[in-house]
Amino acid sequence: MKRIFVTRATGFIGQAIVKNRLDNHYDIVGLARNESSAAMLENLGASTHRVIARYRFPAFTATG
Repeated sequence: MKRIFVTRATGFIGQAIVKNRLDNHYDIVGLARNESSAAMLENLGASTHRVIARYRFPAFTATG
C-alpha cells in the first residue's frame, strides 16, 4: 500500500484529495494543527501528524 503525506489536509481541496486517495486504498497521513482537525482526519480514515508548535512571523509595517 502506498503512503501519502498531505499538508493542508483539512482544507477544501485537501479533504477532497484525502477522500479520493482513501477510496483508492492509499494510506494517508494528514497534517493537523489542532485536535478538531485531527479528529476530522481520523474520522475520514486517515492517520494524523500533529504539529506541536506553530511559528508566526511578526507583522511588518510600512512607515513613512
